[in-house]
Amino acid sequence: MADVPSDIPPVTQGQNQVIPLKSSYLSTASYDQTNLRLTIEFLNGHVEQYIMVYPQSFTDLIASPSPGKYFHDGIKGKFASVTIKPAPKGKAVKEQKVPDVPQPEKKPHLSKRSKFGGI
Repeated sequence: MADVPSDIPPVTQGQNQVIPLKSSYLSTASYDQTNLRLTIEFLNGHVEQYIMVYPQSFTDLIASPSPGKYFHDGIKGKFASVTIKPAPKGKAVKEQKVPDVPQPEKKPHLSKRSKFGGI
């Protein structure tokens, strides 16, 4: 559990404050304590809502020195989620495709000894 800096607002009932995150991956986070829902906006515009997230996970996320790392390690894949807003076309994070590298030509392996015991 991370120590919460004094400038981090406490999570309170009924409050759904949007917190900007210092991250190269995440833009903002907000938390609905009544419904235990964490909403994350990514820098590419995608918005995802995570369900049944306890307040401490939100507090730890916004207090983390690396919110992106905390998100990957402690939230993504650990809670059910629903897409609220997909990233605009052309803004989705694309996986880099590794170019095809020519492979050396395979030559048949010739053995001096045959399978049947002869030379």
